[in-house]
Amino acid sequence: MIHRRDVLMRQIMDLAQFLAEVLDLQQSEQYDEAAAHIEQAFRQLTGEQDPLRHYPIEKVIDQCSATGGRFSAELALNVADLLKQEGDLLQRDQRREEACRAYVRALILYKKAIATDTSALPLDIWEKVSDVEELTEPCDLTEDEQAALKAVDSNTNGS
Repeated sequence: MIHRRDVLMRQIMDLAQFLAEVLDLQQSEQYDEAAAHIEQAFRQLTGEQDPLRHYPIEKVIDQCSATGGRFSAELALNVADLLKQEGDLLQRDQRREEACRAYVRALILYKKAIATDTSALPLDIWEKVSDVEELTEPCDLTEDEQAALKAVDSNTNGS
């Protein structure tokens, strides 16, 4: 039990560090380096080469679960923040469809975190949700994305 919690805390800290570095790189207009940092963070999390935005929704949610299958809101929030930043970089490069995939996954993780553990939520969570919802409005959602959003919306509204 302690080992699992240590692994989870390490993942959360590592992703928070990646996010800080990504934000610094974006601030200094080093966009390619920021994108590379995001890819590295997701490779470290998943152990795979494919971008997280290409994963099916359930697999993205699974990546935010501790060993033993319990969803971690803290881990999900860090992953969602990185997905949002990835979407911004893709949008900047005129890669709208890929940006949509990243934004939708971020939105689902934000909402799932809200429905799961309100003690782990940052004070600006609703602002983040609102911002990402606005970014996903023009997106053509897949059936899986629509179903996942509907599920987290019903859980969020029911909590």
